[in-house]
Amino acid sequence: MTATKTTARKLAPVDACNKVQRTKTPSTKAIMRANNHRWAHAGVALCVGLSAILNACANYHHASKGAGAWAIMLGIAIPALVFILARVGGSQWRMQSRRLAIFTACMGAGLLGLSIHHCGDAISMLTGMSTWEGVLMAVAVDGGLVACELETVLD
Repeated sequence: MTATKTTARKLAPVDACNKVQRTKTPSTKAIMRANNHRWAHAGVALCVGLSAILNACANYHHASKGAGAWAIMLGIAIPALVFILARVGGSQWRMQSRRLAIFTACMGAGLLGLSIHHCGDAISMLTGMSTWEGVLMAVAVDGGLVACELETVLD
């Protein structure tokens, strides 16, 4: 018995049962899904970073004297908590804990609203935009965070 079986089309290895081993190539949809998943992770990192900087800036601006460092840390923690709550809520939903998942999602949505308000303040303060323009840009930043989080959680 030979180690390989020769055909007119291709040389393929043969296992002990004399069956041709075939390599599975990923489909185009699977490749696109993996590529989209990588972009979603990059989007989460970018949006969390930008939101953390803007939240920290707004919190520092509104903080009382001597509480600047605490305000910055709190501003950085807000988008991280939104991300964590999205992950936990998605996991709870998949484990059929629907009520707990809805509660977790509500907590995340509340923090997201706070983040949008702080980011809007920081954007209008840093750029000189009107408040409504800053809030629209903040909605784009934090909405992008939510969209990318959904892609990573629902995978």
